[in-house]
Amino acid sequence: MSLQVISLRYDGESKIPDGYTDKEKEEIETTIREFEHQFAFVEEFGESALTIWKRINEERGFKKGKFLIKKYGIEGDDIQAVKRLIEAYIEDDPGRTAKPDIMIKKGKLIIESNGFCPLIISAKILKIDMKYTCPYSTRPYFLAMCRAVNQKVKHKNTKWRAEGEKVCQEVFWIEG
Repeated sequence: MSLQVISLRYDGESKIPDGYTDKEKEEIETTIREFEHQFAFVEEFGESALTIWKRINEERGFKKGKFLIKKYGIEGDDIQAVKRLIEAYIEDDPGRTAKPDIMIKKGKLIIESNGFCPLIISAKILKIDMKYTCPYSTRPYFLAMCRAVNQKVKHKNTKWRAEGEKVCQEVFWIEG
């Protein structure tokens, strides 16, 4: 992992390629700042700090889940309630640039995304190994958000564009 990321922030933001909307550029800049914070932890405490960063994202996700459950009056603790929560998350950000496909198949919630991804773009700009991105940020955040509905929610990333897939696919289900 390159710890020089911290000093690359403004240089990184200046390297955002042309062709993105103002909103997309804003999301890329926000992601670059998130990576800056993440790698500041790593620089100070070593790679074990990634566990702390993951926990921070889990806590943020769980709180966001509780907030959205209350705001949108989501009831129940089944996979349909988890789906409503994810839909509320998307709806709660009308300016969101990427809207994934959300479906339930055979009792499992499947989220697929192949649109704009500020994490992939930011990682490429900053030359960050993708293994230090989603597993410590979006995946723990979303799983914890879903666990605000039901603590028995499980998750598996089945496809990841960072590994050459055409879509990112996340599968959620309720254990037992």
